Amino acid sequence: MKKLNILLVILGISFFVSFSFTKITDYKNEEVKEKINQINYSNDLLDKENLSFFSTEDRDIVKQLNDYVLNIEEELNKKSSSILLELEKMINDYEEKIMQLDKNKSENEINILKQTIESLVSSKKNHLKLLKGNSTTETFAILNPSVQIITNLSTIALEEVHSATVTYFNSNGYVLAAELLQHMKSNKDINSPYKPSHSNVIKNTNVYYDIVNTNQVQGGATFEKEDTIESIDAFYALHMVNYNKTPNNTGIVISDRYDYAFDGKYDDFFTDAAVNAMYTLQNRGILTPYYVILEYGESLQSTNYHRVLTIDTYSKHQELYDILGQGDVLTIVLRVMTDGIKTIQTFGPNDTCLSLYADNNAFLASDDDSGFNRNALINYNLESGRKYVIKLKFFSPSQVGNIRLSISSVNITNYDDINKITKKNGFFKDSYEDITVNNEKNIGSAFLFENNEGKTFNISTIKNGNTYVDTYLYLVDPRRSNYYDGTGEDNGDLFPLYLYDDDSGGNLQAKIDVSLKFFSKNTPYLLISSLYNLEKEGTYKIKISGLDKSHGGIIL
Repeated sequence: MKKLNILLVILGISFFVSFSFTKITDYKNEEVKEKINQINYSNDLLDKENLSFFSTEDRDIVKQLNDYVLNIEEELNKKSSSILLELEKMINDYEEKIMQLDKNKSENEINILKQTIESLVSSKKNHLKLLKGNSTTETFAILNPSVQIITNLSTIALEEVHSATVTYFNSNGYVLAAELLQHMKSNKDINSPYKPSHSNVIKNTNVYYDIVNTNQVQGGATFEKEDTIESIDAFYALHMVNYNKTPNNTGIVISDRYDYAFDGKYDDFFTDAAVNAMYTLQNRGILTPYYVILEYGESLQSTNYHRVLTIDTYSKHQELYDILGQGDVLTIVLRVMTDGIKTIQTFGPNDTCLSLYADNNAFLASDDDSGFNRNALINYNLESGRKYVIKLKFFSPSQVGNIRLSISSVNITNYDDINKITKKNGFFKDSYEDITVNNEKNIGSAFLFENNEGKTFNISTIKNGNTYVDTYLYLVDPRRSNYYDGTGEDNGDLFPLYLYDDDSGGNLQAKIDVSLKFFSKNTPYLLISSLYNLEKEGTYKIKISGLDKSHGGIIL
């Protein structure tokens, strides 16, 4: 979590209150000099009409935020640059990255770079509005640290604080810190995994050296400001991270959830105001938290790892987590305790391959891309008491990363073909109809569900007719595979890889309350429903609550 450590870099600047710019005269580059001299900040942020709305303390916060941007601009001017020029430089750099991308790169990776460019262009437009004095007439800002709320806040002004910080990082060579903070603006998919293009920065730090040479295959690490640009960059970009790796270093994964938390504990009032402006942008949805995933391989000595997994009578959905390095293969000896169809699939951002064998090594099935995105999925009718062998690897022998394997008692042949739960459009309101589910013995049901409303909601089971049956629900996030949080457990209660419930709905009914901290728009979540005891059969309904949309229709 970024408890706003990245903005402490500004403490190295000599702050002063100044609300207009002196023209720059000592630059060697006349073109840069001319462009910088065109800058004329509007005083909209500080005019008497706006400030009269605020208390004396609130006015000080507004001035501090304005001073924050102006002082960064002043520091950039000393380097013959500016916020505008740094934004243009970053746009050009990312356009060049797209041109240099390997043709084998996925469409998703290219789209992420394009989104970054779009967000930089948006930052540039907002910046130009302020330069030309054409910014919104909405009151600039108040942040009251004592009550942790912001009122009457102009988003464009807060975005300028974000742009100033990004460009300051970039101008100092802190390219990873700049990239991660900018991605928080371009990202609209909460808790999504992101692999930064400047990941090699980390390889040139002492922390990375220590991770490579430790015997511990998982743990936490802290980047400190040392005497290299890379270490300072890593400090502002990530600071505290988790890692997991293979014993022979064929695969190393460093991860961190990139987000902001409210904090009023910094030594100076100025920094409190600036960093909490970032927190407010996050709350407004302008900045979206995500997971940073850094993947490295230090050895080519590939290994065949072995795990053992038993699927018992009551298991509806079970997951296994591990890490694979370059060329590694994970072999899983699987035993199931009930007959029936099972769906074996992987989740996460990497391209995987699955193969299934009988205990005598006879080949049964294999798959590459039938799962979510480029994940693998196998559907097979397994026999109780028999042993099976699953082999899992990445499609590319040079790929490293975390893997997440699930085995579910549902019948899925292709992730994209799963029945989708959709909203019915009505005259008075749009709503989800209750879904009748009939589960036979040893099998559950699978659905895809997307919530694009941006609201909290719940999914529950209810009785069909007059009879209750004991039910179970899972809601699975298919995007991530980074399970390790520094304690060896799953990602914790706030940001789990899946939600599940048995009896919270009362009368043996399952109910899952879904927070927006977990749920992202435009993601096809996997919903698994079943009876608690798979050896039984029964009928029930699934109900989606909290997402109805009224039209306010009038009966004629």
